[in-house]
Amino acid sequence: MTERSTIRRHRHNEGLFGALTAGFFFLLIGILFLTIPNLFNKTIAFFQDFNSVRVPHTDIYLPAPVTPSQYTTVYTAVFQFSVIWAFFEIAILVLRIGAGSRYRIIARGFGNIVFWFGAAFLTNRYLNSTTTHARWFGFWALLIALIGVSLLIRAVALAAYTAARRYQ
Repeated sequence: MTERSTIRRHRHNEGLFGALTAGFFFLLIGILFLTIPNLFNKTIAFFQDFNSVRVPHTDIYLPAPVTPSQYTTVYTAVFQFSVIWAFFEIAILVLRIGAGSRYRIIARGFGNIVFWFGAAFLTNRYLNSTTTHARWFGFWALLIALIGVSLLIRAVALAAYTAARRYQ
């Protein structure tokens, strides 16, 4: 197989994976809105409740729902989306490995899996009927830290692949 045909095959596969991902995303969003009662109205109410709120123990004001504990329906949808998306990321990763995708894309998949399972955990742990502004802002601080963790996982996967190639 020539280098040009290999590049063409990788582009074709990534196009298929991109279409599969986009299609699954819209399907999942649609299913969540169909199966979670009153999600559409609760989502609208959630965004209408946003205001500039003081971050506890600081003089900083950031956007947040005025009453964050009232949106368990929205938080449930976010949790369910995160869990399902994490499993979808696993399936896509397996398909990409089987299709011989580039190692950078595979490493990104490992980071994505960590992020989405972590987001599900944080949503379940911090966003519920007892959510206060402190918990709301704590959730966002931990989500930012989770982005860092997922990038580190990606870097470790890249480093492991590079090391493995050196010893082949």
